[in-house]
Parts: sequence; C-alpha cells; structure tokens
Amino acid sequence: MDKLALYDALKRCTAREAKILRIRYYRGKTQTEAAAELGVSQAQISRIEKAALQKLKKYMT
Repeated sequence: MDKLALYDALKRCTAREAKILRIRYYRGKTQTEAAAELGVSQAQISRIEKAALQKLKKYMT
C-alpha cells in the first residue's frame, strides 16, 4: 500500500522534481552532485527537493 501511495504522489510532482528525487534517493547522490549533473546550483536543488518532499507528504497523508 505504501509503494502505491508513493507512486501516486510522485505522479503529482513536476518532471524536474521527480528527476531530482530519483537522483537523490534512488541513486544516492548528494545535492551538490545532483546540481553538477543538472547544471544548476546546490541551492536550487535544495529548494526544488524541499517542495517535492512537501508534495509527497501532502498527498501521502
């Protein structure tokens, strides 16, 4: 059930948010590594990741 809820919540994320979450949590990269891979700043990764995690929390509760 939790995997299904997570899958449904991930569908509500933007493509960019989902990509960052995959890099960070499935591939285990740091924010700095993710930023270098995507060509953005670590601060941008932090903001996008925070927003994505808030969405997941909202839709999984």
